[in-house]
Amino acid sequence: MYLNTLNNPSASKNAQDNGTNSKWDDGTIGNYWHDYTGKDLNDDGIGDTSHIVDLFKGIVDNYPIWTDTDDIAPKITIFSPSSNSLFTKNEEPPNFNVQIIDQSLDTKWYTIDSGNTNFTFTNNQGTINDTAWQKMPEGNITITFYANDSISRISLKSVKVLKDTKAPSITVNSPLENSTINGTAPEFSLTISDPSLDTTWYTINDDTERFNFTGTTLQIDQAEWDALSDGIVNITFHANDTLARCSDFTVKLIKDTIAPLIEFQGDSIDGMTMQDAPNITITINEPYLDSIWLEIFSGETNQTYIQMINKSEIPNISAVSEGFSIQIRVNQTVWNQLDDGEIGLTLYANDTAGNVGSMNFSIIKGSSGGGGRIPFGSVYVILSIIGLVSLILIYKTKREKLTL
Repeated sequence: MYLNTLNNPSASKNAQDNGTNSKWDDGTIGNYWHDYTGKDLNDDGIGDTSHIVDLFKGIVDNYPIWTDTDDIAPKITIFSPSSNSLFTKNEEPPNFNVQIIDQSLDTKWYTIDSGNTNFTFTNNQGTINDTAWQKMPEGNITITFYANDSISRISLKSVKVLKDTKAPSITVNSPLENSTINGTAPEFSLTISDPSLDTTWYTINDDTERFNFTGTTLQIDQAEWDALSDGIVNITFHANDTLARCSDFTVKLIKDTIAPLIEFQGDSIDGMTMQDAPNITITINEPYLDSIWLEIFSGETNQTYIQMINKSEIPNISAVSEGFSIQIRVNQTVWNQLDDGEIGLTLYANDTAGNVGSMNFSIIKGSSGGGGRIPFGSVYVILSIIGLVSLILIYKTKREKLTL
């Protein structure tokens, strides 16, 4: 006996079972009883407890048909898209297929931007809004479906998908283009963006050898860097994704392992005696000159001074082949503080790669002017004159002897 409506309010009971082995349900559904006192909390149309037909005989309807008030919020099931589905075309948003069950279902909607924009729908199968999809950035996107009922109970169910419509994006943060690098292989900071990134590697000077790396910070292989000559070096970074789309980015560096070469321009002043602060004329053989400074040391009193020299403030600086011609004057105030005697000076210069060159020399500080070491060129002239005078005297003496 099942699928019957037993509704007899005037009788003491709706049914009486005088048989044997009788059943009041088919194992999934029974009968409607007007005097059923149970609940249907899961809203499946079947009472949650059995209905007693005959208490003394223990006869029951295990699946009484019963519907009471709407007790639960809507139930949402997402069939598609499945979790972590990959979508590779910006102009083709995902299709969806959902099931929403509720006795008093009211409204259904979805969002793909955390609720900033909502889209209502009536058909459980459809396509995500095209305009909204194209506005979403690359990467993970959460699609959330909502449903409410007439009692304002709301349910939601989400699925996360992956939007990847472009090849990987590569940016070199440091070092910058045309940076000068010394003998230590450069360290790079990169930004590589792709939701389905697969492999990253770099090549040097368009060579076919690949150097794989992971992450976004790396140092170029030191042995490879050592093998490169000074000059322009092109480092190209590559990245591909799981869809075999590849991007690359090249940065040009300048390898510079040679320190600046500092030399006197013209005659050396090393060892000369001077009363006033000296002017120093030098040539610095360095195309990437960065800073210049002078260290002054008095051995008599162990005084040491550092004089920083700003290239932009040097009045006499000019470019020469592979470097600069510079005239530097020692700070007069510092010079005045030094005691007479031998003053040691070291002139330093570094380049933008961090290589440092230096030149040592000394000057005798004298309280009386003039004097000083005679430059080599002047000595040569004086010796020539002395030699000429000597020859004249010898010639004159020989002539006088012949006359006698």
